Amino acid sequence: MKKEIEFQKKIDVVSTIEYTGMEDGEYMFRIIRHDLESMYDDEEDEVAAIFNKDGGVELEAYNSAYEEEVALIEEMMHELKEEGAAN
Repeated sequence: MKKEIEFQKKIDVVSTIEYTGMEDGEYMFRIIRHDLESMYDDEEDEVAAIFNKDGGVELEAYNSAYEEEVALIEEMMHELKEEGAAN
């Protein structure tokens, strides 16, 4: 599963978020950020996610994750759960 979100944080950013599978009981996501107005290289980050006891999603970003990225990862987690990939 892979999705993109475009948002603005002083500059326009496109984040590609990809579910990469399970690792030590956590759902792993890779984020690749592309700054639309810059000549800098893309940034890459990793996020681990779990379902808590109440069925909500908890995330741990290794560096940082923007609010828009967090919302999309939460949406992706619920889609994975509905598809049966998140047991």
